[in-house]
Amino acid sequence: MSVPAVNKAPICDSWSDAVSVPRIVRLDERLYVVAFQTMKIIPAHYMIRRTVEQGRINPSTRIVESSSGTFALGSAIVCRQYGLALTIVTGGDPS
Repeated sequence: MSVPAVNKAPICDSWSDAVSVPRIVRLDERLYVVAFQTMKIIPAHYMIRRTVEQGRINPSTRIVESSSGTFALGSAIVCRQYGLALTIVTGGDPS
């Protein structure tokens, strides 16, 4: 049975919070799937938040990330939230 999603989604304060909230799908009576919109935003948010809190990075810091996947996307979302410059470096043959 499908339940309408009206008024069930949380109101989030930031884009990184919004995409970190998983969708939960019931497959069977006691079996669920948890689906994240972008899973890598969770470790990116943790790493950046902690280094900001520790004073190790600030708005004048440029973050350099060597990724071509979802961690780069997560880093971009979080850096935007914190007002940090980000350079994503990719390399090699993508094929």
